Amino acid sequence: MRVSHTMPKRCLIIALFVIGLISACDTPNQSIEYIKPDGMKSYEQFEATIKEFPYQAPLSRKDRIIKNYNKLDVGMTKEQVADLIGDPDFSQVDHQVKRKDGRTIWLGSTWNYYFYKRENLVNVYDPYLYVSFGTDDRACRFVPVNIEALTEKGPFKSK
Repeated sequence: MRVSHTMPKRCLIIALFVIGLISACDTPNQSIEYIKPDGMKSYEQFEATIKEFPYQAPLSRKDRIIKNYNKLDVGMTKEQVADLIGDPDFSQVDHQVKRKDGRTIWLGSTWNYYFYKRENLVNVYDPYLYVSFGTDDRACRFVPVNIEALTEKGPFKSK
């Protein structure tokens, strides 16, 4: 993985963005016992499918997401979201240590749908859709990043 001189700043921006998204999806029954994998690809598995950068999602995938985006709503299950816009490029389980005893509290998961990825680095200009799910596996936020045709859905919308 190549490191860019702007990577630390970009990583910090992305990390703060993700923390904000995750906290917006707090569900009452946060779990410390069990984190449920959803069977979707990890970032590493998604990365392994990319033959070269820049990565460009197929036009049919982008069209499906844009066409069905208005049908997506907070409270939908992962299955309902996947039925409308397809499986994500990758899924991430979100954690946050909140306890003095060091135990990790599960906050939910996120799905990412890339339209374009310039390189195998964090790039704040890459267009993608970020879907956040609470611990109940229901969508709590939809954040299109650098996709002009779509607007954010869910609590704590960016201005």
